[in-house]
Amino acid sequence: MAVNWHERDRDLAEGWWEGKPVRFLAGSPTALAPAGLYLAVERWDAEGRPKLLPGQRPVLDALPGRPGYSALRFIHYYEPEPGTPPDAIRSVTDVFERARRIHTPGHIIHAPVVPPSTRTLLPTVPAWHEGNEAAFLDGGLSPLCANRIYLCIRDIDRKRNRILYIPEQRWIFEWTPGDAAYGPVARVHYAVCGDEPANSIRSVAEVYRKCRALHASRTFVTAAVLEVDGKPVPPVAPPWSRTAGRRS
Repeated sequence: MAVNWHERDRDLAEGWWEGKPVRFLAGSPTALAPAGLYLAVERWDAEGRPKLLPGQRPVLDALPGRPGYSALRFIHYYEPEPGTPPDAIRSVTDVFERARRIHTPGHIIHAPVVPPSTRTLLPTVPAWHEGNEAAFLDGGLSPLCANRIYLCIRDIDRKRNRILYIPEQRWIFEWTPGDAAYGPVARVHYAVCGDEPANSIRSVAEVYRKCRALHASRTFVTAAVLEVDGKPVPPVAPPWSRTAGRRS
């Protein structure tokens, strides 16, 4: 029972949270365990924040559909050997061969891989993967936790193993940015609601009150909330940004 999420469709999707409209970045299924992102550091400032090496693109260790891929990524800072040409490091193998040291402080960034031509509210960052050009969306720092999202459906056809959807029904979010349990990756839940009209249920409390069955899937997807009730919710700035430590 596949979820209708399209990695190439970067228009913001619409959903609900506690009766309020939300707009979110919808992405393809992803693992919750983080992948890796390698960033070249020129130096560290007096406050211990990295100053990235100009001209060197980030390096990704996995792409969608391949083992180890996740929209969440641990950041690995590395210091290249002196004399390394700009943008010469284009794979994880290059990093290990040309890095003097690698530092992994535990920072996690939301960085779903997208086509390089992608344009959306989040910055598209050019990158390398195994010597090939790639790109990702800079979704800012992320906690290592999963949100919960719910889709009201008519029923599940067990004989044909398919979901009977409610046309135009929006996803319902349990948490949004600012909640301690919020994360830009969410576990998909299906709520069997029978003949309820589309979008008549707009909160998790109503899901539990009105739906006759709830099915927690094993699917995790990118579902980064960028707007709540018409108000934008910018991502948390990463440590190398000038706005680090506050929302940009």
